[in-house]
Amino acid sequence: MRGYSNPFSPTGKASLMLPTPHHYGGTYLTVVFRADPAAVRAAIPEQLDLVENGLGFAFICDLTCYSDDPGLGARDPAWVQYQEGVISFECSYKGQRGRTSPYLWVNRDWSMMFGWLNGWPKKVAEVELTRIHAHGINPALPAFGAGTKLGGYVARQGARVMDLQIELTKPSTDELPVASVIYAVRHFPGMGPQVPAVHQLVRNQTTGVVNRDVWEATGTVNFYDSENEELAYLKPVEIVRCMYYRRGWTTSHEAELLEQY
Repeated sequence: MRGYSNPFSPTGKASLMLPTPHHYGGTYLTVVFRADPAAVRAAIPEQLDLVENGLGFAFICDLTCYSDDPGLGARDPAWVQYQEGVISFECSYKGQRGRTSPYLWVNRDWSMMFGWLNGWPKKVAEVELTRIHAHGINPALPAFGAGTKLGGYVARQGARVMDLQIELTKPSTDELPVASVIYAVRHFPGMGPQVPAVHQLVRNQTTGVVNRDVWEATGTVNFYDSENEELAYLKPVEIVRCMYYRRGWTTSHEAELLEQY
């Protein structure tokens, strides 16, 4: 039996997750906000220190993810295309700054699997965002540029849990915040005294980050509670920055073990 992840099969093609490294590219709608530091403290692992007084990032993105087969997107687009919603916070571990994401949602099970193996707590959800042609091909809409309005939302089991809207103002040459260092908690429950739980704080890094078509914007973000979500306590008290951009990067499945419990 072969494969990179469960389920295994005679040739390995039934694995839910494709081999790493994974190469990404996509479009981002991002709202940078500052929440109550006490709320942020409750949202992230206690081993991590807060930085930037509760600085957080809410983004919804339209992504492609390729492994070692560049032709897969043509044969089966659903294997490389997905949408994601994320809430993350600036933090540090023993002085090394990074970012951690206590809430993530995706609309593909294979992306959720990769998240769980890396310690990113992904859930499957409905994730939608505005897609607009840059050259104004739609007669009902003006050409992409200043004044363009974009938005997105995350909904789980019929309940909206996050939404954001932005309006583009001007192209930007300012540096974008990049989460090249990512902290996460890998957790798998125990199965009785002979199979202990796994609970690890790990550090991963992204490489080859490239940003294109960056626009400054104004905007808003909202968080909601539902039967299976707890987000309203994170409601931001200050919008710091809003952006539209395209980003590419590479993520491996290699991490540094920081603490184990």
